[in-house]
Amino acid sequence: MAIIDYAGFDPIFWLHHVQVDRLLAIWQALYPDSYVESSAEPIGSATIAPGTQTDVNTPLKPFHSDRNGSFWTSAGVANVETLGYSYPEIQGKSQSEVKAAVNALYANSSGVTLTRRDNVDGNNSEFAPLVAAGLSNDAPFEAIPDPPTTGNYTEWLTNIRVAKDALEQAFFIHIFLGDFDPNPKVWTIEPNLVGTHSIITPYVMKRDPLQSTIVTGQIPLTRALRVDAQKGLLNLTDEANTKEYLTRHLHWRITTMDDKDVPRDQVPDLKIAVVAANVQAAEADDQFPVWGELKVQHDITNGRPAGLGLGDDV
Repeated sequence: MAIIDYAGFDPIFWLHHVQVDRLLAIWQALYPDSYVESSAEPIGSATIAPGTQTDVNTPLKPFHSDRNGSFWTSAGVANVETLGYSYPEIQGKSQSEVKAAVNALYANSSGVTLTRRDNVDGNNSEFAPLVAAGLSNDAPFEAIPDPPTTGNYTEWLTNIRVAKDALEQAFFIHIFLGDFDPNPKVWTIEPNLVGTHSIITPYVMKRDPLQSTIVTGQIPLTRALRVDAQKGLLNLTDEANTKEYLTRHLHWRITTMDDKDVPRDQVPDLKIAVVAANVQAAEADDQFPVWGELKVQHDITNGRPAGLGLGDDV
C-alpha cells in the first residue's frame, strides 16, 4: 500500500481509509469547532494546482453531490450522517458518551492491563482494548501494569520529522526499545519494535530540496517502557532513570520497500526526537487525561545519527 499509484488495488487500503474516516468522525463529535482550515496546497492534486488556497468550501472533485454538476465540499460532509451512515461510538451520543466510548476502547493504550490470551474470552467486550492495541486472537502478549487512575504520570513519545521525497521512494522508519536483529528483513516482526512510521509516495518521485514537503509522525513509548519497567529494567517513576534507559536502549532504523537498510545520516531532513509530558489522569470514564506541555529531551538523541541535537530546530 506504500505506493500511492497502486494503493487503491489493495483491500487494506479501503480498511485504512474507513478507519481514518471513523477517527475523523469521532474527532468531530468531540471537537465540533475544529475542522478544515484555510491553507495553500503544497503539492496539489489531480484537480488542485500547487499553491491553490483551499478551505472548507473547496469543491471535492470529482465527487458530484447532485445531478446538476455540483460537487461535494468539506462543509457539506462535516457530518457523516449526511451520507447515510454513522459509527457506533458517535451515533445518537452526547460528547460525554462519546468520550466514554473512546475511553472504553483506547484509554489504556499507553499502559493497559492485559491478561494472557488463555484467560480472555474473545466474545467478551473486555477484548475490545486488545483489538484496539492491534493484537490478533493468537498473538502472545505480556501483562502490563495499570497506568495511574489518579494523580500525575509521564507520557514519553518519539517525534519523527523527515522530507517526504527523501529517498525518492516509499520508506519506513522503525523505532526499537532494546536490542534487535541486525537483519532488516525481520525488523517488522522484532519483539522490541515499538512502532513503524511509513512514508508513502508515488511510484516515481524526484527529490526537490527547494520544494520538499516535510512530514511528521509520532510513536508513543510509554506502553513499551511499562513492559520493561515491569521486568525491573527501569524505574519509570524516576525521570532521570527513564532518560538514561532511553539513551541506552532507544534505536531507530530506516528501510526501503525491499528491506534494504538505509544509513540514518543519509536520509535528508530526518530528525528523531523524544518528548515527554506530565499528564493528569482522568477522574471519570467520560473524561480525558489533561496533558501538560510537551518538553523535548535533547540529551536522549543528541549526537546520534539523525537524532535531534541541542541546537536543532524543533
